[in-house]
Amino acid sequence: MKKTTQTKTTSLAGRVGGIASALLSLIAIFTMFAPAFNEEEGNARGNLFKVMFGNSWKSNPGNYNPVWPLIIGFALLVIAVFLGFAIAALEGKAKKALTAGALVANGAAIALTMFECQFYYAANADHIVSLESTGVTYIGAAAICVAIFAGLAVVINFFSLIYKGEAE
Repeated sequence: MKKTTQTKTTSLAGRVGGIASALLSLIAIFTMFAPAFNEEEGNARGNLFKVMFGNSWKSNPGNYNPVWPLIIGFALLVIAVFLGFAIAALEGKAKKALTAGALVANGAAIALTMFECQFYYAANADHIVSLESTGVTYIGAAAICVAIFAGLAVVINFFSLIYKGEAE
């Protein structure tokens, strides 16, 4: 009887962990609407989505190119959201594999987002002499918030991987 109770507890913890991971990844996506850069003269470039997609964003003035590493980071966060909900629905080895996938997706999204200034400059080097000349000094609130919320999802996924609540 005790084995059944532990399995139910583990199942509930796994479901809560999967949903929490998905929601934190979703919050990380929503925080991309925060300012992309810490700029001395205000918020001239807008949010991270405007920086990420360049001229394909309708209201983005200027002749800027898409920043593909940031687009890949955004796609990884979207994948992490779906993996988190799948983690909540599955059991067994498939759950562990998806948990590892969500951990890697969130971790890679953090790494790609934290280098937004360098990627932005590399994508637009033909238009920009240096980042300092444009007023961009540091990463903005968007990248910091993405790192915080996706980092919390990484922690949840990590502990879900090492948690051994089931009776052997």
